[in-house]
Order: sequence, then C-alpha cells, then structure tokens
Amino acid sequence: MAATTGSISNQVQIPAVPNLPVAPTTYDQNYVGQLNNVLRLYFNQLNNVVSVNTNQIASNAVLTWLNQ
Repeated sequence: MAATTGSISNQVQIPAVPNLPVAPTTYDQNYVGQLNNVLRLYFNQLNNVVSVNTNQIASNAVLTWLNQ
C-alpha cells in the first residue's frame, strides 16, 4: 500500500517498501529471480514518482515564468 503526502492539490503516492523474500542458506536461482523481480517493481514505482514530480516541477516553472 502506498502512503500519501503533500497538500490536496499536489498528492504524491509514495510506494510502500517491498517485503523481500527470506534468503535461503544456499544459492537458489529461483530466490534470486524473485528478489530481482521485487526490487525491479519497487524501483519502477520510484522512477514513476520521480518522473511525475519532475514533470510537475517543470510545469510549475513554466507557469511561473508566464505569469511574470
């Protein structure tokens, strides 16, 4: 579940920290695949949040410049 922060007009969905699978005592290729998948999904969510926020900042900068 994602947490929400910010004002009503600028809501940001912060991705929840993933539950990592429990590591086995010996090497297991399936475990590494699961771990990589969990981390890939989490970092994709973070990337999306950063992308949206960057676009909002750029849009706000343009609006500020136009209102001068």
